[in-house]
Amino acid sequence: MLAAPASAAPRDRAAVSKINEALALYSGQEAERAEAMLRGILKACEDRCSPAVLAKAWMYVGVVRGETQHAWTSIAGELSVDVDEPTEPPAPPRTARRPPDKELCPPDFPCTCGSDAECDANRVCRAGVCAPRNRCSEGEDCTSKEPPRLWLGVNVAQDFAFMTGDDVCSLQSRDEGSFACFAAEGGEYRGEPPAGAGGKVKPGFSQATSRALLSAEYFVFSKLSLAVRAGLAFGGAPPAAGRGFLPLHAEGRVAGWLPLDLPVRPYAFVGAGAAQVDAQLPVKVWDGAAPGQELVVDAHRRMGRNFASSGVGALIPLGRLAIRGDVAAMTLFPTRGFALEPSLGVAYGL
Repeated sequence: MLAAPASAAPRDRAAVSKINEALALYSGQEAERAEAMLRGILKACEDRCSPAVLAKAWMYVGVVRGETQHAWTSIAGELSVDVDEPTEPPAPPRTARRPPDKELCPPDFPCTCGSDAECDANRVCRAGVCAPRNRCSEGEDCTSKEPPRLWLGVNVAQDFAFMTGDDVCSLQSRDEGSFACFAAEGGEYRGEPPAGAGGKVKPGFSQATSRALLSAEYFVFSKLSLAVRAGLAFGGAPPAAGRGFLPLHAEGRVAGWLPLDLPVRPYAFVGAGAAQVDAQLPVKVWDGAAPGQELVVDAHRRMGRNFASSGVGALIPLGRLAIRGDVAAMTLFPTRGFALEPSLGVAYGL
């Protein structure tokens, strides 16, 4: 086994300990893991290991790769140290103990590894060093950073309601509450058009209410989160037939996050809450008051005031700040309807 040199640099003792663990892996016929750990040691040493220890680490990289002669002849020139070339390639110790699956890091030395199994549950083996599953920015300390569990956010959302119907401004349609109609001058339309003359809406999506929302999301596990969103809605129809617009939004969500080590974190969610969606389209009606003349009125489609939703989205972490966006498919009741709600926001992790 190796011993730390007398004139040891700050990380020599820990590096030598890790080199011995790599040799134990090699003696157990695990050359790939041994090489990954040795390269992790070289990366973790930075400028705090002596040239002699660095030379030993590089030499054993050559050993496990079967390039011993090349390793010995190239190290001395690269590191400017005297390294005696052996007459025979050094053999790894055959009596060395295999290191435990979950390694313990020596003091003042990053965790090195040969596979994910040697890191704790919140880290993966990347370039021979145990690093957090979420990537760190350049220059940050990846050996200690944990992803935030609580995210507070501000979001804006825009509803797009599916609209269709015949005689939408007829007296029956207005009494049922599905549609409210308003004349061009702004007052409620109170005409009684005959059948087939109450205005027609072709099937399609129409821009509807807008929303400003605050959100709070807590990660129960790394792949499961619970969230609440609440705020105000804008753009609803004026009161008509004794019915007004609900300007509030309250929602609960459960989200599942895909286990991908990517800069963008995709997720899917289901939710439910209280909200009303109103959409508006101009339609032509004829109520018989002026033969041959049609009136253009605004038909407002009312949906809600409760809903169930499902959708997909993505979060882009930027340190403790994040940009997120999603699209929800909303089924509204008791006044039945369907709407799509894309939203975009920023969040801060605590």
